[in-house]
Amino acid sequence: MDGVPISAANLPVARKGYRDVLSKAGDESHYLRRAKAVNDFHGLGAFLVRNEEFRS
Repeated sequence: MDGVPISAANLPVARKGYRDVLSKAGDESHYLRRAKAVNDFHGLGAFLVRNEEFRS
């Protein structure tokens, strides 16, 4: 999958969203307070897709 290119006009918003995801992904207290569910892959798919787009 080639992904969807991010237009120059939307790049600042995409970068901010990516930073927000990374900040929460590394925020242990955020996840410790979050309600737990069995087999919950909360946000994993979106993170993996965005991470691959930014690293490519």
